[in-house]
Amino acid sequence: MSERDREIDSWNQRLQNVADDQYAKEQEIRRQKQLLDEVDVIHNRNNRLFDALGSTWHRDREMAVFLDTQQHDYQRKHFHVVDGMAEEQVRLEQEKRALLEKESDYYAARRKVALGGEQA
Repeated sequence: MSERDREIDSWNQRLQNVADDQYAKEQEIRRQKQLLDEVDVIHNRNNRLFDALGSTWHRDREMAVFLDTQQHDYQRKHFHVVDGMAEEQVRLEQEKRALLEKESDYYAARRKVALGGEQA
């Protein structure tokens, strides 16, 4: 096997590793989106629960204030969770773009080796 063939094989292995990393990143992105969907479902259920409790206890001022406070605390925590998930989504997308750039660079390097060092 010539030096050129070994170098091309090396680039092919790197490309395979990047493809594996891209697949894993896509799985991670899909899972993150599923989690966000689940958080939305839970959020909607909690809002319906607070509405039902509020309509049941609206005449009891103390209970109405308690429920309002609880709902406000829940909304604040929900916002922080969703905000954190959005930041995670941005990070994952940046990592995905970096992998695509790496793949492109590897293809260019392999092409250069295949053409005998000439720029394609």
